[in-house]
Amino acid sequence: MTVIEIIYEKQKDFGYIKKINVERKFIGEECFSYDLYITLCNYPYWDDEEQFTIKFSSIKDLKINDIDNLLKVCLNVRMIKDRQIENINFSVSDIENSLISFLCKDIQLL
Repeated sequence: MTVIEIIYEKQKDFGYIKKINVERKFIGEECFSYDLYITLCNYPYWDDEEQFTIKFSSIKDLKINDIDNLLKVCLNVRMIKDRQIENINFSVSDIENSLISFLCKDIQLL
């Protein structure tokens, strides 16, 4: 299975945002890029329950709308490598409630 297929499959069980973390990477005195970590969980969530974390590397154009609610997230991940945007391979957006959208270079499942 591809990373995209795994994300689609896991969202069935882990569809709610538990944590969003943005980390800036530095190389020397320069800001190199941002990585975004999204942890999804089931609802209701108890302390010892399983979670699903995704790392999106080198993100661009991050938009976060009103996440002060309990709406199920449905991340749509599209490969856009053929558009030849420098250091961008994926487009990610929540297609259900427009909670989050961004572009990124790489995706890792943690």
